[in-house]
Amino acid sequence: MMLNGLKWMTRVTVAVSVLSLASLTWAASNDKAPAKREAKKAQPSKKEAKKAAKAPAKRESKAPAKKADVKVAKKDAKKGKKASKKGKKVAKKAKKKENKNPCPSKSKEFCNAWKICYEKPGHERCFTVGFFFQTGKHVGTNPPLAMIHFRMACKKGHADGCLQAGMMMADHRIEDKSDEKALALYNAGCKAKSVVACMRAGMMYKDGVGTKKNNKLALKLLRFACSKGYGDACASKQILEMGGKSSKKGLAGLDKQCKKNNSRLACLELASIYENGKGVKKSPATAVKYHELACNLSSQSSCYKAGIMYLKGQGIAKSAKLAKKYLEIACNTGLQKACQEGKIKTKLPFSYIPKPKKR
Repeated sequence: MMLNGLKWMTRVTVAVSVLSLASLTWAASNDKAPAKREAKKAQPSKKEAKKAAKAPAKRESKAPAKKADVKVAKKDAKKGKKASKKGKKVAKKAKKKENKNPCPSKSKEFCNAWKICYEKPGHERCFTVGFFFQTGKHVGTNPPLAMIHFRMACKKGHADGCLQAGMMMADHRIEDKSDEKALALYNAGCKAKSVVACMRAGMMYKDGVGTKKNNKLALKLLRFACSKGYGDACASKQILEMGGKSSKKGLAGLDKQCKKNNSRLACLELASIYENGKGVKKSPATAVKYHELACNLSSQSSCYKAGIMYLKGQGIAKSAKLAKKYLEIACNTGLQKACQEGKIKTKLPFSYIPKPKKR
């Protein structure tokens, strides 16, 4: 009986302890649930968080700015407006310039030179543009426009610009030809240290072309050019020093310049001396030899002279072959009378000066 009573008591105690534990856990869980709910309620939702983040920025923007800051902002705004107006004016001017001087070629090389020439008048690029018009590179040949651009370069002291403009003027390659203007351009080129310009100016002073004869100034310029190794300058100096008299020393000097230094002028002078008997006996045979040498040095007049002398037998034996040879050379360089005398057909447009393109 005692044992049964003990067993029953143990069972009762165990059941009581289990029930007490269950009640404790249930109470604890009931205590946590309200706390969690309150924590969830305290946390803001995503929408509320976004609104809260934007609210301070709006408050700051709505907040009244200080007077000093407002003044600075206005000044900056005014400066910005002024800068934009200036930019617009500059852009308008640039467009006007482009419209006034549009590039007449599709070549980038030509248009770059053209643009720089008109942005900086007198720049060496003006000489380049003149060269393109003279040679027909990237654009059609146009001597008047070539002349304009050579002069633009010359005005700013470009030596070759002055020389080329002077040569075009003196060689009558444009309608507005003038020996006086050519001499002025040569003098400008000489000041800019162009030896060829000095030589050409010296020759004009020697012959009195475009000015009165001035042997003193001519000798000064020709000696300078001769010292730089220009055969034609040495020949002109020799002719001037001879003073119209054909001395052996003078003739020997000219012969050296003609044959060794390839001076066309020396060859022409010697041909003239022997053809006309200036201080020597007339010698058509010697004269024609010097004409042939001058023709080989690109003298159109000497080619024609040699051809006529062989054609008509002027003091020498006739030669139809040599006559045709020299007259054909003269004809192909544009001498119309050479074509007529030699009965040579040509397609060259004689006395043609291309009109400038409309700009």
